[in-house]
Amino acid sequence: MIKEIGPNEPVYVISVAARLVGLHVQTLRLYEKKGLVVPKRTDKKTRLYSLNDLKKLKLIKYLTHEKGLNLAGVKMVLEMTVDIDKALEEFEKDESL
Repeated sequence: MIKEIGPNEPVYVISVAARLVGLHVQTLRLYEKKGLVVPKRTDKKTRLYSLNDLKKLKLIKYLTHEKGLNLAGVKMVLEMTVDIDKALEEFEKDESL
């Protein structure tokens, strides 16, 4: 039986993640250092990325390469999307009453 991989399950090592999103390994390390993406770590400190991490990396790549944002701008956009998601959840919860 084949086990399904959930979107938050960390399975991709940094070299594979970099290749899948079309970025350099050092770029992924920089994004981690800046707090833009936080991969899980194994006991031996190996970075493991999930599908959701890859989606975030693709978004960061789009924002920097296509829209010209610097990393500070990207961080603001990512923080705003989290805030918007939380506000929408609260709104939907209030609407169900």
